[in-house]
Amino acid sequence: MSALEEGDCEHIRMAAYEWRVRISGGDLERAERDVFEAWLTADPRHADAYDRATTVWAAYGALNRQNVDAALFEPNAADRVREIAGGFGGAADWTVRGFAVAGGAFAVLVLAVAAALFGGPGAPPRDLADNPIVAFETAVGEMREVTLTDRSVLTLGPSTRVHVAVSADRRRIDLINGAAVFAVAPDASRPFTVHADQFVARAVGTVFDVRHNGGVVRLSVLEGVVDAAHPVVVNNKPAGVFAQERLVKGQRIAAVADEGLSPVQPFEERTFASWRTGRMRYVGAPLSEIIADANRYAERPIEIDATLAGVETVKVTFSFDAADIDGMLGALPALFPVAIDRSDAQAIVIRAK
Repeated sequence: MSALEEGDCEHIRMAAYEWRVRISGGDLERAERDVFEAWLTADPRHADAYDRATTVWAAYGALNRQNVDAALFEPNAADRVREIAGGFGGAADWTVRGFAVAGGAFAVLVLAVAAALFGGPGAPPRDLADNPIVAFETAVGEMREVTLTDRSVLTLGPSTRVHVAVSADRRRIDLINGAAVFAVAPDASRPFTVHADQFVARAVGTVFDVRHNGGVVRLSVLEGVVDAAHPVVVNNKPAGVFAQERLVKGQRIAAVADEGLSPVQPFEERTFASWRTGRMRYVGAPLSEIIADANRYAERPIEIDATLAGVETVKVTFSFDAADIDGMLGALPALFPVAIDRSDAQAIVIRAK
């Protein structure tokens, strides 16, 4: 896409956001509504952009102001917002153009940040692109301790993979899968972020655990303060606005792609990262998460039969010893409507009961 085309798409997106805000204010004259209808039908991209803006606006309406800070978690967003603002003569001009009718400067900020992030989270910040990304990986049943150049220490659980990228002003870890404890070296000038799919945790100097398996991300904080963020979910899909929660010592949170962030809950410190001693603990966990974790320790792969419908709606509180996978499998039929099929020498299959 050429720079001209990119600028044209940006203009369409921002026009769509402006129309969404103005229409939400409920005071459009008939002539203005006719102009909107003409704009909407003038180009297929207009209708698509307006649908996206409507989704973002719905997400915005579900949030408290203090729970939105997308720029905190995607460092490029602040620059993108300034670029967008520059194209309209600054935030003050936006208010004059009618944005104030539906929430003032905050509405402007939310929609602008959403526009900046609509491509979705996960891409490394631009200033990390030229720095080497180092990958660390563990095998089934293996644990490993890694000390980074900033003296932060990562304890990687079995079957875990992380990508590490460090620049002069940021430290970023991508937890591709598995579990890790992060003992973060204090450095206020370089925020420390952990990304797991669309979930982001941000800290400066603290100790926390992140588990990323079976479509569920779980964060527990042992020391310090950690900010957790995930896109707001509208109609079972993540929107371009992030919700955030601040966690302190003794608190945990979970995130699922089609559900968003769970409420913050307390936990007992003695259970923190219990996987380090081989004890797996769950509160409100689906079968897929339990099996994903079990496969990090199992000698023979465990599979969930594709025809097993509806089982993911069952959430359980459960624990098992990673050294006793057979015992864990034996307990599953009491928790889920499943049967364990061991007839295949290559894999254990969980089927409908």
